[in-house]
Amino acid sequence: MARSKELLNFSVGLETGLQAEVRRMLTSGLKCELEALADKDFQYLTEKYLLRKLKEKDWLD
Repeated sequence: MARSKELLNFSVGLETGLQAEVRRMLTSGLKCELEALADKDFQYLTEKYLLRKLKEKDWLD
């Protein structure tokens, strides 16, 4: 969950829908796709995966 909090701090200026999803995950206490990826390769997550998700507007509502 610590990496998710890092992501919220890093994501200043990013789509607020994404931030809401990360907050929802933190509130639920459940791992989701973002945290699972962050555990593997945080650089890939921030530089490629999230940019693609934002471009395609592909996040949970």
